[in-house]
Amino acid sequence: MKKYFVVFMLLSLVGCSSLARDGGAIRVQNNYEDGDYHEAISIADRIMHQYDYNESMKAMIRYYKAMSLEAINDINGAIGVYRFIKENHANTEYGYMASEKLQAITPSYIHE
Repeated sequence: MKKYFVVFMLLSLVGCSSLARDGGAIRVQNNYEDGDYHEAISIADRIMHQYDYNESMKAMIRYYKAMSLEAINDINGAIGVYRFIKENHANTEYGYMASEKLQAITPSYIHE
């Protein structure tokens, strides 16, 4: 009986971990949509180091971070994140969208 309890508890913890992981990604998106760009950036940075996401989720989190950077006029920061997404997540919808964003940003903002 004790063995089953331990297994149950371990499975419960794994489930809670995935809920926290997914909740973090949703919080990034919600904060961006609510105009709380600094909080979106902060959460994105924190959860990318805290949880193991699949490629598509990593791309989504980074995309919202880039859009938040762009919204607070950190254009160079946004460009850097868009480029990272384009190069490292090219096979995702966010890789495509990052590529489109890079083309739309005025070249005069690019400081290489």
